[in-house]
Amino acid sequence: MHKKYDILNSDKWVLIIGIPIVAIFASSVFILAGWSVVIKPFLQIFFGFLSTALIWFGCRFIVKYLWNKYPWHQFPVKHLIYEIVAVIIYLLFIGILSLIVEQRITDYQTTNQQMVFSITFTFLITFLIVAVHEGWFFFIQWKNSRVKSEMLEKENMQARFETLKNQVNPHFLFNSLNTLMTYIDNNEKATEFVQNLSDFFRSVLTTRDEEVVRLDEELEILKKYVFIQKSRFGSNLKVNFNIDLRKNETYYLPPLSLQMLLENAIKHNVISKGKPLFVDIFIEDEYINIKNNLQRKKNPDSTKIGLTNIKNRYKYLSQKEIRIIETDNVFLVSVPLLNVRK
Repeated sequence: MHKKYDILNSDKWVLIIGIPIVAIFASSVFILAGWSVVIKPFLQIFFGFLSTALIWFGCRFIVKYLWNKYPWHQFPVKHLIYEIVAVIIYLLFIGILSLIVEQRITDYQTTNQQMVFSITFTFLITFLIVAVHEGWFFFIQWKNSRVKSEMLEKENMQARFETLKNQVNPHFLFNSLNTLMTYIDNNEKATEFVQNLSDFFRSVLTTRDEEVVRLDEELEILKKYVFIQKSRFGSNLKVNFNIDLRKNETYYLPPLSLQMLLENAIKHNVISKGKPLFVDIFIEDEYINIKNNLQRKKNPDSTKIGLTNIKNRYKYLSQKEIRIIETDNVFLVSVPLLNVRK
């Protein structure tokens, strides 16, 4: 996954242009204020560049660290408080260091008026620097959000295409299944099978355009899919749902993601009387897990797009990643559950 909030690394032009401009401006202000009597103009300009660079890189580090640790959109109050405290402490350190250096070079005692002027002016410059970086980051993040939104839409379109391609026009099948049910009312098993198949396609039509769906809705779709597959494989396919929805009903995840993962397990593994496929579905540490015994087919009929598609969709929905664990006997996929509201 991309590095979280690693955008400030691309602000080199802000540094190249900003530091000289602010340094020259600050030095000019101090010279015009009469500080050149105490410090020679060229020394004033040199110290202006040095102090500006120290303040700029220090504030830049603080802003970058807080954006990584406490992003504005998640922790606005904490971000602001920590930023103010950190900047003040850093400025006090720079101010004391500058005062010591100045007194050693000039052997001059700064007056109270000069001290107040210096502190006020330094805080104004610092506010400008912090504002520049915060504004820069908000702008870049806005641009990245647009890119992410476009890429997520592309992934959702690809997922919808794969669903349509694999299920051969759900609208047509849904209508055909309803017609078929009128002919088999006297066969209980056939009616139940067609009913579940019809409900499955109805759910696909309902949720495929959504960005996320509730966990309970996704599990209902998955149970319909399991029923259809068990009608094909019988007792050779064993799926165990170990989930308490009363504790997890507020979670969300991308639509049809669990169905894709179970479909992958069925496609890639041998399922027979001698080698039944066991699938466990359970929640642990805000992840929903699909675990199956591993007995790979030699040449599985798969496009290998499903898992990649789910991974890509999660890149734009959460900072958490999908976990995949594979051993000689077990294949486990852990999908993050999202605490979001549609």
